[in-house]
Amino acid sequence: MVEGATDRALLEGLRRRWCPGAIVEKIEFRGSRCRHRDYDKMCADARLRGVDALVILTDANGRKWRDVKDQELKALPGVQPFDILVGVCDRNVECWLCADPRHAASVVGCDPGAVDGEDPKSRFERALGVTRSEKQEDVIADLVQGAPLREWIRRSPSFRSFYEDARDIAQRRGCTMRNEEDRE
Repeated sequence: MVEGATDRALLEGLRRRWCPGAIVEKIEFRGSRCRHRDYDKMCADARLRGVDALVILTDANGRKWRDVKDQELKALPGVQPFDILVGVCDRNVECWLCADPRHAASVVGCDPGAVDGEDPKSRFERALGVTRSEKQEDVIADLVQGAPLREWIRRSPSFRSFYEDARDIAQRRGCTMRNEEDRE
């Protein structure tokens, strides 16, 4: 469950990198303005589809990401037959994508200063040419697939939390997932 095309592209890049054989099932909101109201239905849908893990990615939007993560976890229904991975981006997903401004800039073709800062969303989208009709999902997925995630982990506590939770799930499920902290 993601909020938009850029979030979906980030998860696609991570899927390619960490678990290329994984099949992604899109579980959509049912129309409520508050996704917490949809969590019961979403989890029921995930159970019916037999998923191994449900990934929820959301933005902190200026709030403390840890508080948002706690709220998301509390809103989820009880024990499920699948793992649930909740990721909360510091402000928005572009904060993760630009956690290493040099890499992001090399992919989007701009100066690193253009995508550096507390909220790089509008500058990143402008540099990449993201519009309502051109979401650039393939370029963003490629950016993530080749990203120096070790830097993301070092520079973004919220990404570190997401990464550590993903590794825990992979280990419980017997999956092999790269240790990004040991990579150069």
